[in-house]
Amino acid sequence: MTPAITLAEKAGISFHVHSYEHDPHNTNFGLEAASVLGQDPERVFKTLLFAMNGDPKKLAVAVVPVSGQLDLKSAAKAAGAKKAEMLTRISPRKPQGTSWVALAARPEKTPANVS
Repeated sequence: MTPAITLAEKAGISFHVHSYEHDPHNTNFGLEAASVLGQDPERVFKTLLFAMNGDPKKLAVAVVPVSGQLDLKSAAKAAGAKKAEMLTRISPRKPQGTSWVALAARPEKTPANVS
């Protein structure tokens, strides 16, 4: 059970969990999920955590199709920052209490700027 599922259940939101066996050799999780589940990669989304102005303590979240890439200039502008950097590029340490895999799947505990 993930925090997102718990929140959805508490809010009475109807949802369905889609599962599949992950290929440990596949490193593109989003495209793998879309393919295995027979979904259009343009309609399956990934959440990406990025730091604003190079500060790993000032984080924001972007949601993009798994078939695409995050435009960092657009992300920075939407977040009201001068620049955006993917968290994995600027911080060798993960945020406390998380795993890198869980970063994209967890509901954020602090507000993020989203446009």
